[in-house]
Amino acid sequence: MTAYRCLTVRLTFTAAIVVGTATLLGAPNRPLAQWVFGRGALRKQAPAETVAVELGPYVQYVTPSEAVVRWWTRQACPSIVEYGPAGPGAKYSPSIELRGPHEGELEHRLEQAGPTKRHALKIGGLRPNEVYGYRVTVREGDAERSTDVYELDTALNYSVRPLPKDVHVSEDPEQSERMRALAREVLLGTGVTKGYCLVWGIADGSLAYALAAQSDLTVLGVDDAAARVSQVRRRLSGLGVYGTRVSVQQVDDMAALPYPDNFANLIVSERMLLDGRCLGTAAEMHRVLRPRGGAAVFGGPDPAEGIEAWLNASAIDFQRQPSQAGVLFVVQKPVPAGIGSWTHQYGDAGNSADSHDDLGGASTTDEMRVQWLGKPGADFGADRNPRMPAPLAAGGRLFHQGMSRMVALDAYNGTILWSLEIPAMQRVNLPRDASNWCADEAFLYVAINDKCWMIEQQDGGLEHVLDLPGEWAGQDFDWGYVARKDHILFGSAVRKNAVYTDFWGGDAWYDKTTGFGTEKVCSDGLFAYDLNTKDVLWAHRDGLVINTTVAVGDQGLFFVESRSETLDASPTRRLNDEPLWSNQYLVALDAETGERLWETNIDDTADGIVVFFLACRDDTVVIASSAAGTYHLYTFDSQTGTPRWHAEHKWPGDNHGAHMQHPVVLADKVFLEPCGYDLRTGRRITSAMSGREGCATYCGTQYALIHRGRARRITMWDFNTGQITGWHNLRPSCWLSTVAGEGMVLSPEGGGGCSCGNWLETSLVFAPIQRSTPGIPANRPVPR
Repeated sequence: MTAYRCLTVRLTFTAAIVVGTATLLGAPNRPLAQWVFGRGALRKQAPAETVAVELGPYVQYVTPSEAVVRWWTRQACPSIVEYGPAGPGAKYSPSIELRGPHEGELEHRLEQAGPTKRHALKIGGLRPNEVYGYRVTVREGDAERSTDVYELDTALNYSVRPLPKDVHVSEDPEQSERMRALAREVLLGTGVTKGYCLVWGIADGSLAYALAAQSDLTVLGVDDAAARVSQVRRRLSGLGVYGTRVSVQQVDDMAALPYPDNFANLIVSERMLLDGRCLGTAAEMHRVLRPRGGAAVFGGPDPAEGIEAWLNASAIDFQRQPSQAGVLFVVQKPVPAGIGSWTHQYGDAGNSADSHDDLGGASTTDEMRVQWLGKPGADFGADRNPRMPAPLAAGGRLFHQGMSRMVALDAYNGTILWSLEIPAMQRVNLPRDASNWCADEAFLYVAINDKCWMIEQQDGGLEHVLDLPGEWAGQDFDWGYVARKDHILFGSAVRKNAVYTDFWGGDAWYDKTTGFGTEKVCSDGLFAYDLNTKDVLWAHRDGLVINTTVAVGDQGLFFVESRSETLDASPTRRLNDEPLWSNQYLVALDAETGERLWETNIDDTADGIVVFFLACRDDTVVIASSAAGTYHLYTFDSQTGTPRWHAEHKWPGDNHGAHMQHPVVLADKVFLEPCGYDLRTGRRITSAMSGREGCATYCGTQYALIHRGRARRITMWDFNTGQITGWHNLRPSCWLSTVAGEGMVLSPEGGGGCSCGNWLETSLVFAPIQRSTPGIPANRPVPR
């Protein structure tokens, strides 16, 4: 296996058609002027003098041919962006040949003269599937200085194609106008403007089209009358608006639709509005309606006698709302019990690697079905090997990092809600560092350079930016660790250039047992912000904090720091030598005040030369250490720091991640391949975990662990029965790219570049076939 050059396949799914295009992954979103492509290798070219802006630049696509470039400067100045196509052949290599009047120039220049500190310029005329270079320029007096040139690849522009708003779909223009007005009312009242709209019964297609034209929704009309479906198709096709945004399907039975549960963001009905006839069952409508913000809106000529009875027959709760069309009945779906989330690198702020999701009782892949599949594909990310941050899932959304970019998707149907291109956002080798992002149900919190960006989940807008506090502000530090619990955002200050960013070459596999790549990223201090006031609550500085050991539990903030006197003077904060493992303390701080609750000297724990992790769960703190062929597990009382038990077992191997697994800490068990232990007593309960093949670590659910198992495919292991099942031709990344949350198994594409199998390099999500009350006895033994 080689990690030097990777041939991947970009998969585009349209209905049941799969189109593949071979692409070579190079160094997307790196400063393009710094790379030249040599024979068989990459080498850096010395960059010209450039200017650093305070924040950014970053880019968000807004239409299929337009993007907005944003950046901040400390002083007010004009906004200047230069951009242009890259040269021939640049599409699939990191070599960029700028196509301008003179060598090294960009073809287009935009300038907004009014001085400002918050810059935003829209660039247009972007052609699909083409690489562009762009840079921003800062004018200081008569002098201008520019940033590096960065890549913009429009193959990753997922914007929705707009539709003309003045099309009269109905043969009666007044009918079209009524449907437009009703569409505006429904969209404004529900706030649903992206995702899938299901039109439950088609009349003439006028409401379906009006909803699509006034939003970013993909509208699917269904009806059981073949003649009506054909008529609406012909009408929309004749107007030139039938296709990807609006389509109509004939179904045999409106009470048994061929669609997955929970997929529709919005449900309306043309036929019920026009003739009052209720179709199918309200239970079937409710089945396909998405929870977490989805809405079904129905009205008709006499809704009190028709629609109300239809909803009551299936015991569906609803609200009445007055409307210009009479009375509307609005249905919203509650979140099912047992739903968990994945808000941090290892599931929660405690690093438990547990989703707290019961998957509706499912513990095998046979009990799951495909919820959706599609973008992003392998062209979105880096090669699978550098162990990038895990995806996040919260509030019904799925978030995925690629190569200096992020994307937000509807977790239930795969709709791409927005994406951002952020050249400065890159972090790899997560087994030796903390992740650069976390989430709640409203925001993403992303550590980029010396700031934490608060990004709105709904639209990708930058709502607020937090700076490093106190002595670290404006100095040679970056924001390292980031986590959120309740109203507090936690962070750490790490020296610049300590974070791992290299992803190319054999060393960037980060799979060694000693030496380069095993060094732990350490922070000089920790701090906390109050998210309500945006004020700093406290800052802590004593020893050097090992980033992989910072966790937040109910009792406070836990971490391991070394107070070795020689460390502070060290020129680097990537450390793994003897001083890091001496004078070492497990510390607990009060989350609100930063006051030290307790500390325990842990010099007698095994040095974590390969990896050194900390997780907390309820009243227990767990430390996992790996070195010299052995895993060690230590537990402590989270209230007092008192040691409880220590266990050790041999690695299952010394390569492909077998020596660097992260523990999974469940309510009463802790698993670390190949063994499981009783969390309270340390009694070994199994030595026969489902075996991991290849690089990747485990994700926990209430009844199963998800991991890269036999034949290197994504696998579920029922730890109560021992049953092992898997999905063929689907693999995760080389660390953690398949997680559980929102009641589903979420697997955004992370395996691109792997040469060890014929993999589906596409994003896939699986949902339980039928959510039910789990019937697994609590005392069923774990297989030995």
